[in-house]
Amino acid sequence: MSLFQNLLKRKDVPAKKLYVRAPMEGKLKSLSDLGDGVFSEMLLGEGRAIVSEKESLTAPFDGKVTMTTDSGHAIGLLSDEGAEVLLHVGLDTVMMNGEGFRVYVKKGDRIHTGQRILSFSRKKIRDGGFADDVLVIVTNTDDFQKVEAAEGDEIKEGENLFVLER
Repeated sequence: MSLFQNLLKRKDVPAKKLYVRAPMEGKLKSLSDLGDGVFSEMLLGEGRAIVSEKESLTAPFDGKVTMTTDSGHAIGLLSDEGAEVLLHVGLDTVMMNGEGFRVYVKKGDRIHTGQRILSFSRKKIRDGGFADDVLVIVTNTDDFQKVEAAEGDEIKEGENLFVLER
């Protein structure tokens, strides 16, 4: 088969889809609405914010933990299919020094869709004067041909928050 025929044949192969599920239920918000430079300008990647009264995050896919913070406000994850995701609770909550956060996983741990991985106190975050939006960011957005975020105003835990195509 010639190179030209190989190129044509590759277009017939359907795009591989990967799914990042919502780690909690709540109202969806655009990152640009946050008013925070780094997140609002999507410097770390495509993402969405979730506003909820829930206080627990679950794994959005099967994969592994790549990073946790000492303060417990953020976790880095890698799906088995190669999606890199940052879960970040609140804005500037690193300044809380871990107060009100509990992480149930550590770097290198295997995770499974729906597994509880982090909990936090919205009251403590709010009492500290911080925003309590939960950010879900696909940090390797550039590795995908297409990144589709869920549309609508609300999402339930476990629903597709992102559909990624390679």
